[in-house]
Amino acid sequence: MEPDAPDIQLYTDDPTVGAHQLAVVVERLRLRGFHVAWPALRAWLLAENVDVSELTSEFRIGRRCVSGIDATPITAESDDHLERQTDDIYMQMQVARRLGLDSVSIVGGRRNAVAFDYLLAALTKLTLLAERADMRICLRNAIDTALEQPDDFHRVVASLPAQSRQLTIDFDAAAFHQAVVNPCDVIRAFPRRIARVRLTDIAAGQPATLGDGEINAPAVIEGLTGIVYNGPILLRLEPGPDALDRLQRDVLFVRERF
Repeated sequence: MEPDAPDIQLYTDDPTVGAHQLAVVVERLRLRGFHVAWPALRAWLLAENVDVSELTSEFRIGRRCVSGIDATPITAESDDHLERQTDDIYMQMQVARRLGLDSVSIVGGRRNAVAFDYLLAALTKLTLLAERADMRICLRNAIDTALEQPDDFHRVVASLPAQSRQLTIDFDAAAFHQAVVNPCDVIRAFPRRIARVRLTDIAAGQPATLGDGEINAPAVIEGLTGIVYNGPILLRLEPGPDALDRLQRDVLFVRERF
């Protein structure tokens, strides 16, 4: 396997793609590992009868490691739901720790005042649990969620000053673009909080090869190199017959510019 500089990983937002399918594509692209949504990882563990208590940093699916986990979104809008969700996410954090990971990524719930208040309540508890487990929480921006705009992240950090050291940003450039936010402005606003970068391009709402779409990927990479970002770069696996070809071009695009 060729060494990665930067650490390029693969992820998907398609719930029909299983963990093993991601691992197969990562193997073909000769990448180190992949970022997987918790439901896909849980389904694979159950199907393969893998005991969670036996997981270690040496764990592999196929020949590739799980390099990140998208935890359950914080969608609670009632006290009972909040308690169940935070307990569930804490369990996922413990699994991530067993795998040798130092963080999980989390998306907020719906974009309204109630959902944001419950997001803060969940993070108040989860950041304390994360600190005990020597973990961090990466807050991922997504369109039409409680974490869509840069001001949403400012509000979270300002509301949780004591726990804010446990909070980082899972930066999705295309999602910021779709929310009418210049991704480069976000990089300048949070130069020390960006811990993970999802770099995809879009054109008229459809997936595009990096550099061929609307987000100005070269400028985003220039902004990241300007803050000396050295974390993982996540490329998205999209459905379609040309998915592997596009990913190969995206990998080359990133490697040529970092």
